Amino acid sequence: MTVVDRPGAPDETHGSLRDMDKPIWSELAAMSAAVAVGVVAFSLIDAPPLSRAEVADWAQAIGSIGAVVIAVWASTSPAREEARRLLQRRTQFAQAVATAARHMFERWEFALTAAQDKNYDELNFAVRLTGEMNARIALEKLLEEPISNWPSPILYVQTGDFLSSFDGFLKTARRLVSARSDWHEGIWSELNTDLEFLLESYDELMRGAAR
Repeated sequence: MTVVDRPGAPDETHGSLRDMDKPIWSELAAMSAAVAVGVVAFSLIDAPPLSRAEVADWAQAIGSIGAVVIAVWASTSPAREEARRLLQRRTQFAQAVATAARHMFERWEFALTAAQDKNYDELNFAVRLTGEMNARIALEKLLEEPISNWPSPILYVQTGDFLSSFDGFLKTARRLVSARSDWHEGIWSELNTDLEFLLESYDELMRGAAR
């Protein structure tokens, strides 16, 4: 187990956001117009000259098709725009969660490596040096948001699990440092178990934020 190459924050643009940018209704309108023109052209092949009344009927039919397409596009445009804004907000929310967790991990990476190597002096230095973290406060604030504001309930649970596993590791590390000895094999074993849970919860959180 090596405390390196942990996953970073997700990309700023998700595939689903790009899919929503496709001009679906513009394509539909163009296709409908092409179909209408094709029908007219096919109907006029080898057909006798049209009277003024027939020309007017054809023009009215084509106009009706265009009006229907435009009406459908106009009625769905606000809904599509709202869906786009919602997806953008949730994408930014996921990025904020991933960034805060990554900052926490990077700030404590020295302590994580010391725990992995069973280096008491470095662990002692890291635990005493690192104080309150703004990134942790940011995650706690995000957890106070309603679950409906989160990209998914799963990411909400993963974030809570990450903070819990981080607290477990930190509590055991401080207990080991307070013992003022590097001969507590039982505590070292417990610390490494906490470290495994922490790394696993961090990886799951990053994967959840990238979805």
